[in-house]
Amino acid sequence: MEDALGLRSPWERLRLARELRRRGFTVRLHAYEYIAAKDHEFAVLVLELERESALLVARNDDIAREIVEVLSRFKPKLRVEGVTPWPLSSSNR
Repeated sequence: MEDALGLRSPWERLRLARELRRRGFTVRLHAYEYIAAKDHEFAVLVLELERESALLVARNDDIAREIVEVLSRFKPKLRVEGVTPWPLSSSNR
């Protein structure tokens, strides 16, 4: 399978985690998923290499923008699809 983005390599994925950490994020990496936290907010990033894209789920727009900025500098060809979930209502808890 082709690796146009070079992200099948664990070393490249670790480089991405290192770059997020350099920006002040606490990062937990598991295969192709990242949990990144900063300022009591967090985001989940899932790399989908077959689609040359990433899914970013974040509750905070500033955190999402910063992660997208890191991704666009790190891998400019990577498409990022964003999801901003709404807060849970008290009836859903």
